[in-house]
Amino acid sequence: MGRIALVAGTFDPVTIGHMDIISRASRLFDKVHVVIFVNPDKTPMFSLEQRLAMLRVACCGLDVVVDSDDGILVNYMKRNGIAATVRGVRNAEDMTYELEMAKHNKSANPLCETVILPCDPTFDEISSGAARLALQKGQDAAKYLPPSVFPLFNEMWRHNQGRVLPNADN
Repeated sequence: MGRIALVAGTFDPVTIGHMDIISRASRLFDKVHVVIFVNPDKTPMFSLEQRLAMLRVACCGLDVVVDSDDGILVNYMKRNGIAATVRGVRNAEDMTYELEMAKHNKSANPLCETVILPCDPTFDEISSGAARLALQKGQDAAKYLPPSVFPLFNEMWRHNQGRVLPNADN
């Protein structure tokens, strides 16, 4: 079966930082599931279908499975024979959060391992929240997004908000 890993997130929207972690995970593991987990505590800017579409475009060319789930991470891992979750961290705050989540996941499933990848330093300031904030302010969000996703992203933003993003020609 090989070594299978999971990269999970809300991906609202998928960023170049996410793609850095996904592509690195795909080099470390034989198979990677990239899964959007529906979080009832979050109100995403983009629908699940829109986020899946952007993620599929962004992951085109990578040998990954793009999926979504409304359950909990450890149950998805059990159902799919996944032993490790891969998490990216940008700073000490991210690390503290991920260590707590790793403990929680390990207590729920003793076979669940967490692999933490420090982000590439060029992506320290990249986050979905920063991309959404730029959009809300009418600023250029292209620097946060994989170039392959930007046309689809712009189309979805226009559909959702009734306007064209700055830098829509990219």
